[in-house]
Amino acid sequence: MHGTSSEIGTSNKELRQRESKLKRLEEELKKEKASISDTLKDQSRLKTYSVNMEAKVKELENSNRILRMKIVGTQNQPSDSPTETRKNNSLPQNSNDETKLSI
Repeated sequence: MHGTSSEIGTSNKELRQRESKLKRLEEELKKEKASISDTLKDQSRLKTYSVNMEAKVKELENSNRILRMKIVGTQNQPSDSPTETRKNNSLPQNSNDETKLSI
């Protein structure tokens, strides 16, 4: 191969341009990898958060169900019978009684 100096200079220039382009592409690739890594970390963190929130929802639904059962249970209990009410109302009430606290 008998190349002239201008041909060698041109091929060196092309090599430097390709090398520069390759370095830029490598830097872009590093940035993309870092971005993907951050995204995967965020995705993992959000998935954990989502699982925790779903567990909390189930816990609250269960508490809600229990409280509703208690409410229904207290509504279905018979209220004071009329005889008990009369007994309570027939207790002597002395309006002259005063309670004083000593300080």
